[in-house]
Amino acid sequence: MRLRRAVAGRANVAFQCRDITDLSHLADASVDAVISCMSLHHLPTWDHLKRTLDEVARVVKAEGGIYIADFGRLRSQRSMRRFAFDHVDRQHPRFTEDYMNSLRAAFTREDFARACEQLGSRAILHATGCVPFMLALKTPPRHDLPTDLASRFRRSAGDLDAAQHSDLQAIIRAFRAGGLKTAAFR
Repeated sequence: MRLRRAVAGRANVAFQCRDITDLSHLADASVDAVISCMSLHHLPTWDHLKRTLDEVARVVKAEGGIYIADFGRLRSQRSMRRFAFDHVDRQHPRFTEDYMNSLRAAFTREDFARACEQLGSRAILHATGCVPFMLALKTPPRHDLPTDLASRFRRSAGDLDAAQHSDLQAIIRAFRAGGLKTAAFR
């Protein structure tokens, strides 16, 4: 199934509903960017994660972008409960339950590192500092991106409500503590 939509004035964006472990419908080095946010922990095994990242490596153009964020598996149930129940007073019980299940299903940093070896220097694995509850696989900083990208990010962040803005700032601080520094996170 292939859907075509104009997104933010762009007619060259295509949405597809496919199996992320098999992108054989896409040619080698044919994709400008791969973006995935909080999806990979739904994969059932490490082999599925490996196949997915192998496909990413195959389809992304040499100069293309890779931006993948997901949960990192925490070592203790107590830590998982701390994160899942942190905002229990302002979230639906099903959200809390789903968050807890997602943290249980997450891959470890080591799992991600082994699964993305074929990407080499095309993407760098980052983790939040102190406690690796989030992982980001990201293309190294690029100098050919629009100069106003960071300011557009900050303007968008300004549209968040107070609780969302607080959560975003906490995630930025956590990734900064883990060594991830980008123009948007300054």
